[in-house]
Amino acid sequence: MIPEKEFLWTIGDLKWILFALAGLTVAYIFYRLYERAQLWKLGQPADRLGNPITRGIAFSRLLITQGYGHEKFLRDRYGGLMHLLIFLGASMLFLGTAVGTIEEEFLYPLEHQGVLEWPIGNWYLYSSLAWDIGGLMALAGLTMAIFRRSAIGKPHHPGLLDDKIILTLAIILIFQGFGLEGLRQLGQTSFGIEYLDHPDWAIWSPGGFAFAAFFYEFVGIRADTAETIYRGLWWAHSLTVLGSLLYAAATLSKFSHTWISPANWFFRNLEPRGKLQAIPNLETRETFGAATLTDFTWKQLMDGDACTRCSRCTDNCPANITGKTLSPMMVIQNLKGYVGSYGNALYKAGGDESKVDEKLIMAPAGEVVDEEDLWSCVTCGACMEACPVFIEHVPTIVEMRRALVMNEGRLPETAEAALRSLETRGHPWSGMSRTRTEWAEGLDVPLISEVENPEDLEVLYWVGCAASMEDRSMRIARATGRILINAGIKFAILGDEESCTGDPARRIGMEYLFQLQAMQNVETLDRYGVKTIVTTCPHCFNTLSNEYPQFGGNYQVMHHTQYLQSLVADGRLTLDKTREGPTFGTVTYHDPCYLGRHNGVYDAPREVADAIPGINKLTEMEMHRNRAFCCGAGGGHMWMEDGPGHEKINHRRTHHAIDAGADVIAVACPFCAQMFEDGVRVTGQDENMRVLDLSEMIVQTIDD
Repeated sequence: MIPEKEFLWTIGDLKWILFALAGLTVAYIFYRLYERAQLWKLGQPADRLGNPITRGIAFSRLLITQGYGHEKFLRDRYGGLMHLLIFLGASMLFLGTAVGTIEEEFLYPLEHQGVLEWPIGNWYLYSSLAWDIGGLMALAGLTMAIFRRSAIGKPHHPGLLDDKIILTLAIILIFQGFGLEGLRQLGQTSFGIEYLDHPDWAIWSPGGFAFAAFFYEFVGIRADTAETIYRGLWWAHSLTVLGSLLYAAATLSKFSHTWISPANWFFRNLEPRGKLQAIPNLETRETFGAATLTDFTWKQLMDGDACTRCSRCTDNCPANITGKTLSPMMVIQNLKGYVGSYGNALYKAGGDESKVDEKLIMAPAGEVVDEEDLWSCVTCGACMEACPVFIEHVPTIVEMRRALVMNEGRLPETAEAALRSLETRGHPWSGMSRTRTEWAEGLDVPLISEVENPEDLEVLYWVGCAASMEDRSMRIARATGRILINAGIKFAILGDEESCTGDPARRIGMEYLFQLQAMQNVETLDRYGVKTIVTTCPHCFNTLSNEYPQFGGNYQVMHHTQYLQSLVADGRLTLDKTREGPTFGTVTYHDPCYLGRHNGVYDAPREVADAIPGINKLTEMEMHRNRAFCCGAGGGHMWMEDGPGHEKINHRRTHHAIDAGADVIAVACPFCAQMFEDGVRVTGQDENMRVLDLSEMIVQTIDD
């Protein structure tokens, strides 16, 4: 006899009532999503539908790697496993319900008509086991969630009633499901009483079998009462499912992320993470940045509803880790609340703010989100890297900075001094009196203005402000210049015609000054017909390659580690690992945020390090590559005083290098070099540990 079961046992035509209620529930969910989308549409346009094929392929990959693979979730092993169990378990239960409905409504009727043979073989046994495993997986994950919230706790995660409601409903649903299966096994069907007559079938549903045994042995339920109880529990279960969905739709609870987060995956930014969008029509605008809700893009407003409050962004934020109050999660959650209160009122008022209750009208920067939190951000992108639903925290924070700086002139004094120096002197180093060519004294480094045919140059070396002006960083520029000369590269520099790329201005929020710098530099570069640029600064690299095309500046831009790697690979730079020379001992490489996380350059610096003679061992810090901890200088913080907190970010990162047992911290960024020099000194490691740019290490091995 082929094992089979009656999926909707005893329910009969009452199922059509459920189908109708389910249809109404789905309609209500779509209506609520439509309502919420109207609030998103209050925001500014954002092109997230371009390149549909590329976007579709990227979305499909995310479904595999982040959906079923849970790559980002599993970086937090406990939380990742917890969510994976719930996700896979719920997916299997949903699939089981769908398959059961298809069997009941289509396959069995066709089998009765003799059109096909169903079920096939032991399908019922195998599928029953699969669905029960799904239920047990979900139950295990939910148990882990309860333990995490009650016993372990999460320091950045506020315990909300919504979380308790969702967990309670989910556990009730699973126990109801197992209870229904147990009652069905005890009931009289056309195949007999499964628990008594076919225990070899029943055991394939271990959850249901356990409940059947409990009901039969301890509660005393028999076939005559099982049917009545089953029917009541079936309706209770069905209404709990629909009620849970209605609750999620009505309140946009955490459960609603199962609908909105996949959409956020689809609409995610496909451009480099380090690229910020330009403010259009600066000359004619009256306000700048996100001065009010309608100044955000629709995608930034949507981010709040996609957020699951998992706090992975905050758990990985270097500012928060070192004691600052910034919580990227709460930035997004506070904006979500702002959309729900002010945004909803504005929508109902037809966009007329004069009809909105004054109590609901708040400035995003300073009232909805604390001003101190906005200035604590180092724009490192760790929050965006950690977010499993691809929320874009950094651009949102920068938009609020723009509103503070350009509309109200509110910014830290040290940041204001840096911008003032940048505007008047072309660099943010207030008090510096150096020229942009002093670093090259004694080297045969040509100025591009003195080159007869600039188009014959292989590269333009963009030195950057730090490497031109600051004592420690000048050694990096000098080392890079000597390597280019040693390799026989035809290159030149702009010298005093080079001006700051404007990166600090854009990240601090002074977009107007950034655009002036960008247009001036693009004009200079185009005048000399520059095609390829090499730079030692990841911030310059990011700005030149990703943001200057917004102003017509299209160049091939390479970070010096990428160029050095190509020179080694092509044999133009010879590094003899058998040659006797300086010994660097154990070396650990620090990934600059604007080279690694923002632009995905991880391998080239490591390949360069691997080729350098004198390194006994290359070791990684615990947090490296895409999860590297920031040095603390990004987002304009090179020129800002560190905000209140129990520890400076660069000191924490230096401890990571100490823990790795490094003799040398290898860097690929002038800012990182300065921050680590300070960290090594403060931690008392200045006699045991050196900070060297990869170019400085190479120069020591090729110089006579």
